[in-house]
Amino acid sequence: MGSNIRIKKLCEFCNTEYVAKTTVTRYCSTKCYKVHWKQLQRQKKIQKSTRFQRVSDQEKYEFTRIKEFLNIKECAELIGVSERTLNRLIKTDILISTKIGSRRIIKKSDLNQLFNTLKT
Repeated sequence: MGSNIRIKKLCEFCNTEYVAKTTVTRYCSTKCYKVHWKQLQRQKKIQKSTRFQRVSDQEKYEFTRIKEFLNIKECAELIGVSERTLNRLIKTDILISTKIGSRRIIKKSDLNQLFNTLKT
């Protein structure tokens, strides 16, 4: 049993005219369907990650603004340098840090003092 329906439609992806054999067909070929589907999936992933990133960046900034003590990673993100640069500053005693267990903690006032000494 087959249908004799023939409807002229426009492909949702490439906008070419084609003859559809069913009323629910949206694409002129399986290639257009697959490419369009993949494009939509990419867009969803990008939107999801940018939305999550924006929220988490704002939360990180607010959290580090409130905290008195920062770890190496938070400190590096706050001042815009690499963790390796901070470790070098600590090793050469330019930046003061405290080691608690295996973690290094930097006091925010020591970080401000570092910038004040570098200004002059």
